[in-house]
Amino acid sequence: NNDIFDAIQSGLFKGKAASRLREIISQEGYQRYSYDAANRIYADDELLCELENTSGNILDLVASCYIFRDKNTTTFLKRKWLPCDKVIVMSATSNPDVYRMLTGYDVHCYKCREAEYMGKVKLYSKYSFSRYSLDNQEGVIEYIKRLAGDDTVITFRKYENCFNTSYHYGAVEGLNCLEGKNISVVGLPNINDFVYKLYGMAAGLNPENCNMRPMRTEYNGYSFEINTFDSPKLRTIHLWMLESLIEQAVGRARLLRNNCTVKVFARFPVNQAIVE
Repeated sequence: NNDIFDAIQSGLFKGKAASRLREIISQEGYQRYSYDAANRIYADDELLCELENTSGNILDLVASCYIFRDKNTTTFLKRKWLPCDKVIVMSATSNPDVYRMLTGYDVHCYKCREAEYMGKVKLYSKYSFSRYSLDNQEGVIEYIKRLAGDDTVITFRKYENCFNTSYHYGAVEGLNCLEGKNISVVGLPNINDFVYKLYGMAAGLNPENCNMRPMRTEYNGYSFEINTFDSPKLRTIHLWMLESLIEQAVGRARLLRNNCTVKVFARFPVNQAIVE
């Protein structure tokens, strides 16, 4: 929020852009704006260099349509358009329903034959392994440490020291240094619910008043208890984002070509997992 105040005071933004920043900073909660290409920001190099010293991306904030602001932070989602009519997405965690919701386009899904892992995935679901569970349930940390043993651990950033690791959710995508190693993936990687709601807004929903609650749901052929949204569409977005983070962490071991084991401590279905 301080970056927004500084940007307003800098004189970098004029006209509609300056008005948009003042409007954003004047209210809390969810804010929705229509896409307007005329609001693109143009600035000289000197002022852009000044703006680069801020930690927040003010340029994209001004051009965003979906914003959440509280007393401490401003979070936004900027829609980016691809400069072509046909796109092929190759992903292990793609969800056609989410793509349809977010783009409004006709999406076709072509599933490749699934290759069997050389290694193994073991799923431990005795606890939820949420941040709340790790903080408040007696014996959970000791349970994980006993089963993880000497594994390299990927977990929440907050718990890196607890598990003597330097790997956390959101910062492991693309890493190959853990290939062939036994890994323990610890924690159900929920993020702030307003992030899911911003994606819901981009999908044309009105999720501002949707809340999470414990419920039984089905996903990837499994039925399980999880804290999620009543709204089916918002729930799909939530579960897809959870799946993406967990599968990215599991993928660091490169199980297709390595005979190693990944243990997952999260009450969530994982591809080719053996439920312990």
